[in-house]
Amino acid sequence: MAAICPWPCMIASSPIKPQPASISHLDRSFVQALQDSCDVQISQLPEPAIKGEDLYIKITQSEYEKGLAEYKKNLHGRLVLNKGDQPITATDLRAKLSMLWKLSGPWRMTSLGHGFHDFQFSSFQDMWIAWSAGTMYLKAGVLRLSKWMNDFNPYTQRQTHPQIWIRLMELPQEYWRHRMLFEIARAIGTPLSLDEIYQNSCQSFSRHGSVTE
Repeated sequence: MAAICPWPCMIASSPIKPQPASISHLDRSFVQALQDSCDVQISQLPEPAIKGEDLYIKITQSEYEKGLAEYKKNLHGRLVLNKGDQPITATDLRAKLSMLWKLSGPWRMTSLGHGFHDFQFSSFQDMWIAWSAGTMYLKAGVLRLSKWMNDFNPYTQRQTHPQIWIRLMELPQEYWRHRMLFEIARAIGTPLSLDEIYQNSCQSFSRHGSVTE
């Protein structure tokens, strides 16, 4: 008994013949396909060494230093949710921070896992603006920023960097310069910003600097 199809559009006038794959693509290996998008010569890479039960890999020092230089304008941040808070998406977090920071240039946020994020800024000025804003109390938790660190592992970090104000008592006026105040505050922690007394050039012997321990 022949099958009947009620929809003429589904009846092919002639069988469709599969097109043969290009021979040039079949002849190429997976490694050869990747080499077109990479300027690293595999033959020039250092050979790993096995010493006992350990595997040693040599990293090119100049490439490592280039990697460090790329993250000089970066900050690490950890979003800590309060009890009962609903998780926030990366899109919503970025939208909230864009409204609070009001930066002049573009910036990028990358999730590192375990509540940590990497923030990359286009200028040092924008980085300091975001950092000096201090701890961000969001509806979905608290975001604490810290200085970018190399060899960072989000799963082994312990947050011990509270932000505090310090007061420099009876400081002579010749030291009332932005850089020198930061140099003094650096003895305690990482200086972030100065208070309104300095910003308004008010005549006072006390100065404040926000630092992290």
